[in-house]
Amino acid sequence: IEARDSAGEIYIEVKGLSGAAISVELTPNEYDKLRAHRERYVVFVVTGALTARPLAHVFRYDGATGEWLSTSGARLSF
Repeated sequence: IEARDSAGEIYIEVKGLSGAAISVELTPNEYDKLRAHRERYVVFVVTGALTARPLAHVFRYDGATGEWLSTSGARLSF
């Protein structure tokens, strides 16, 4: 998804997972775009997507650590 915020264009990747583990697979194209635009990329992950209580996690790239972190401090693995 391409969108705009106050700083300009952002790219949003959405992934749904049936379990609670936060680990997603990306296509080669998704991965290339994510690496090329990581400062403007947001990865939105829903865990427990098939349950009565799904949880949303929003990840952004942290240039200081080189990791994808959520606001709660969770790390995203690819």
